[in-house]
Amino acid sequence: MVEELYTDLMKLTPEEVEERLVFWREEFDGERREQFSTTEYVFSQDEAERFMEYLHTLMFAKHFEESAFILPFIRDYLDKMKMQAGDVVWLIELIIEWNYVAIRFISFDKNSFGEYEFLREIIDITEGKDGALKLKNRQAKLGLLTAYHYWLKQGGIIGVFEEKIFKDEQTWIEELNNTFLPSILEELSVQTIAKNYEFVVQIKRALARYYIQNNMPNEGLVLLKELLVDLENYKEKSEAEVADLNMEIGTMLTQYKKYGSAKPYFISAKEQYEKLGEEFETFAYQAEGWIEECEAKNK
Repeated sequence: MVEELYTDLMKLTPEEVEERLVFWREEFDGERREQFSTTEYVFSQDEAERFMEYLHTLMFAKHFEESAFILPFIRDYLDKMKMQAGDVVWLIELIIEWNYVAIRFISFDKNSFGEYEFLREIIDITEGKDGALKLKNRQAKLGLLTAYHYWLKQGGIIGVFEEKIFKDEQTWIEELNNTFLPSILEELSVQTIAKNYEFVVQIKRALARYYIQNNMPNEGLVLLKELLVDLENYKEKSEAEVADLNMEIGTMLTQYKKYGSAKPYFISAKEQYEKLGEEFETFAYQAEGWIEECEAKNK
């Protein structure tokens, strides 16, 4: 849902996005929010999905203050709906979306690992689930470990203020760090043999971020290159996704001054962006700029 929405929004002009927001603001007015607290209010899947679409549209348009204002109201709606509807897949997926939006409002604090409560909730509500929720569970675990190591590298301090990060939370994270990586590598191998390309693509992408964040860039680069091959077999891929991946690999290679190796990836990205049309012109120009830099540096 989210990927399709953002793809749709990218096709609109800024004025058209604002026109869409006018509709959403009328839909999500103060009177409607007040009705949430009444016992007779009927919560619905359709309405919950519309409110999440409104939140994503605000984020896309960079109306962050307004997004932060409605964030708790939408969570209140989802929580009350969970009491009414129970542990259903579509509602769990909306709660996962909400948590990922909420994470974007976290400011760095060396005394508090802010992402923990949001990613831990995603892990807890998807633990033991199958299908798409199983994949989201694995992504959240890798995301939590990646964010945790980034926080430590940026000066995060464990245990300075016990009210900020409790010892049992620290212990849980460390246990996850020690046990999850071997298990996800084994699971990735099984899913690769089974040709479950959605799982393979999503987990390799998350695992590459984990490696890169943990000072293992070579391992991360290997996975990103493998992803280019995996995407050829992934029916749900978009051409923009392939182009972005080529740009990411090329950029990583330039960081290690491997300009000759990086250039083919930027060429591929430029060609792919050009095929995607006018809305990707800026990205095509960026790729062209990288091509010129590679040529200059590789002389």
